[in-house]
Amino acid sequence: MTSRSPTPRSTWRPSGTSSPWLWLEQALAAAGKDGPFYDGKRQAARCFFRHELPRTGPQLDLLASLDRTILDTDPSWL
Repeated sequence: MTSRSPTPRSTWRPSGTSSPWLWLEQALAAAGKDGPFYDGKRQAARCFFRHELPRTGPQLDLLASLDRTILDTDPSWL
């Protein structure tokens, strides 16, 4: 029996372009509303924008550089 190792956090990322819009919509929907549910929505959006969104810049820069390192790797080398 083989065990699967979990995907390292450094290789998995939510979509950097669509997730911010979803979090923004959640925060706006919670605006002006009271209660723990809405407090949680606002706090989760703050956390995303503070900790996750800044990581997308370097990823987009790498994509924009059109680096072919992975594409030019022959599978037989692995």
